[in-house]
Amino acid sequence: MEQLSNFLLSPEYVCEVEMEICNRSNFTKLDPQTFIDRVLIGKPEYLADDNFQNFLYQKIAASETERPTLSFV
Repeated sequence: MEQLSNFLLSPEYVCEVEMEICNRSNFTKLDPQTFIDRVLIGKPEYLADDNFQNFLYQKIAASETERPTLSFV
């Protein structure tokens, strides 16, 4: 934690990244959406619409087999 806090509070980092007033190029600011797009590019087709959980509930409701019931206290 000490190393991380020293890095995040260093004059170079604060000047370049947080305040964006220095013209040095030691740090590159990354766009979070670029990372998200790169990670999700390999998302399977059946998960593409983000309705996977709803699909599971529909599949369970349409099933004719009886499911065990669990009770908790």
